[in-house]
Amino acid sequence: MESFSTVPPTRNWWKNLLIVLLKTITYLVVVALGMIAGMGLVTTLFANSEYATMAQTDFYNWKALNVQYLGLSIGVVISTLLYRYFVDDKRYDTLGLGVNKLGKEMGVGIVWAIGILAVSFIIIWGLKGVEVLQLGQMGVGLLGYLSFFFLVAIVEEFVFRGYLLQMLTEHLNYTIAILLTSLGFAVIHLTNDHFTWLSFCNLTLGGVLMALLYLKYKSLYAPIGFHWLWNYFQGNILGFGVSGNDVLGVLQISVNEPHWLSGGKFGLEGSIFTCILLAVVIIYLWYSSRQDLEAIAWKKELDPAIA
Repeated sequence: MESFSTVPPTRNWWKNLLIVLLKTITYLVVVALGMIAGMGLVTTLFANSEYATMAQTDFYNWKALNVQYLGLSIGVVISTLLYRYFVDDKRYDTLGLGVNKLGKEMGVGIVWAIGILAVSFIIIWGLKGVEVLQLGQMGVGLLGYLSFFFLVAIVEEFVFRGYLLQMLTEHLNYTIAILLTSLGFAVIHLTNDHFTWLSFCNLTLGGVLMALLYLKYKSLYAPIGFHWLWNYFQGNILGFGVSGNDVLGVLQISVNEPHWLSGGKFGLEGSIFTCILLAVVIIYLWYSSRQDLEAIAWKKELDPAIA
């Protein structure tokens, strides 16, 4: 770890806030246009298919969801890379996309996601918050949802951890960046079915955890891996809802009351035990990442995640 002994230059806070505001607005506009273009592309490619319509929002139709999110992910990735290059004058690898960071870092994110959810499930099951009824018949849908949730992770992680977290860290500091992006991540789920304030808390904590994974490993693949398997393992393996959306699961379960214990129809993200486990892991990552975070505070040109 490189040592930094010089005090970083002070900046006018109001100027930084203005830059952050302008960049946030323009970036989100560019991403929105990119998503529209991406959807236009898949609509053209699948012109004669029912899977190309965004009117299809049934989470049991994994084929339609894959097509839709393929278009969205293409738009988000391309628009983010172009914005990073032409507006920030920085290369793609400054987003933490180096090929050398693909395997191990994504694996770390996957392990954390499965571990937290498995422990939460075992506790809730032991306290009779959920009953396992039978095994479901998934077939090829099990692979279909795997690719769908991977595309979901790409879309949301490129926006929140890939660009916004890094931009806010560059112009403000990593603490504010983690807080704002995590709250923003939770806010976009406010309209989901069966939403509760406990689930809002858990989504915010999930955002904090993924931000720490990103900053610790300087790799966007870590939060993508976490986000990907968090949704997939929670829904398609354990049988819970995914942020309020019903999906097909290997386990067919019955969720009991109280919902603050089981998570209710929102999924494990609505359980108090998931909240506790997320908080414990965040504390661990925060203290185990002290050197990385201190380096970011002193020098915001860390390669490749903060550049």
